[in-house]
Amino acid sequence: MGTSSATGTASAITVSGSGALTSTFTGLSTLQSASDAQVKIGSGAGALLITQSSNTFSDVLPGVSMTAGTMGAATITVGTDTASTITSVKSFVTSYNDLVQFMKDNASYDVSTNKAGALFSEGDVRNRFNSITQSLLTSVNGRPNGLSSLVSVGISIDRATGRLALDQGVLADKLAADADGVGRIFANGGVSSDSGVRFGLLTDKTQTTSPFTVDVIQPSFQPSVNGTADVDASTVIDATNRDLSINVNGRDYAVTLASGTYTGAQLATHLQAVLDQKITTVSDKVKVGFTANRLALTGAVYGTAGTVQVAAASTANSVLRLAVNRTYGQDVVGNINGVAATGAGQSLAGIAGTAAEGLRLSITATAAVSGATLTVTKGLAQLAGERVKAMTDGTTGVLVQKQDSISKSIDTLTKSITAADARLALRRIRYQKQFLAMETSIQKSNSLSGYLAGQIKGFENAAKGA
Repeated sequence: MGTSSATGTASAITVSGSGALTSTFTGLSTLQSASDAQVKIGSGAGALLITQSSNTFSDVLPGVSMTAGTMGAATITVGTDTASTITSVKSFVTSYNDLVQFMKDNASYDVSTNKAGALFSEGDVRNRFNSITQSLLTSVNGRPNGLSSLVSVGISIDRATGRLALDQGVLADKLAADADGVGRIFANGGVSSDSGVRFGLLTDKTQTTSPFTVDVIQPSFQPSVNGTADVDASTVIDATNRDLSINVNGRDYAVTLASGTYTGAQLATHLQAVLDQKITTVSDKVKVGFTANRLALTGAVYGTAGTVQVAAASTANSVLRLAVNRTYGQDVVGNINGVAATGAGQSLAGIAGTAAEGLRLSITATAAVSGATLTVTKGLAQLAGERVKAMTDGTTGVLVQKQDSISKSIDTLTKSITAADARLALRRIRYQKQFLAMETSIQKSNSLSGYLAGQIKGFENAAKGA
């Protein structure tokens, strides 16, 4: 008896002999066929079927590893990493308090030294910083009173110093009781009247004062290559018809079917296994369907960015009987507040200049939706982030504007100094010329004075001689 040391259909054992060994390996039977492990995440049309050679699935959910031991349904509960969350909150509190100390050191006046901080006269900067503090003291709309603010999860502020303090015990208790609720204090969120219309994200440009009305005109779907004819009730795969080449999202994949005789359902299962074995990129995964005796290949990517095509030269397509034209998915089409939104795959985004600018929705509806209502709220992280952006934005931030203002003042003073230096230089030249003229005049005057003195002396001497 021989057993493969690896699992999965790719590790199937094939035994053959030649010459004198031909009879030795004749009549062997398979005790256990090689097969891949499969898990299905979710249910219904949106379920994700994952096939691989190993029983351990470590790349399905980030940070979660699953081992398939037996067949059947199971519920997986992912616990909350309370310790890491508390560490992150402590880091936030420390960073905030460091900023408070920085503002205190640079925006105050020291009477003992009669020196003012660099930001002492910058009232606008101090006011913007105060607005960040105010945003952290805000209660989040739509959240229960017991879980709507920093105070409710153990983070308080000292009104005298402006510093934050963390009660780790209160935070730990809140996380244990409702970790998702604690997260909703910080994160943006939205409540929809239709399960097929879900909140995705928003930006500082999104106006949340009123609910949004969402209409889904055309839901998105994935690319699908359908069968053009029924497959045979019994299909024989051999060297003449076992090669299949497909292109998924612009990338080519070639697979080889194992020789054997298959029913339609078995052929679909085997095709799924070899495709899963070959295609490791999650976005390129292809789901094999078998309905009404026809095969179908469906891509994983929603929207026009997703494509699937079967190569016409594939020998296996003589029995698979799949269409060979390239198929594309469909982007979602819809309106937000009656205005056409931008659809990409399952994402619907508000356009610039409207209340929905920056709003992004996830549309999982499989049929048209009319008049769904979505109420959106901004979490404390968003509110504080908007205040910080008002200070630090590279174009409109108060710090940048203040820097530009100071730079302009420096440029103006520099130009004034340069102009004054030029005027002084001209005045110096003028004074030098005047001084030189004066010196020349004095010299001439002195020369004339000496001449006159000589003449007078001569007259005096002549008079005495007479």
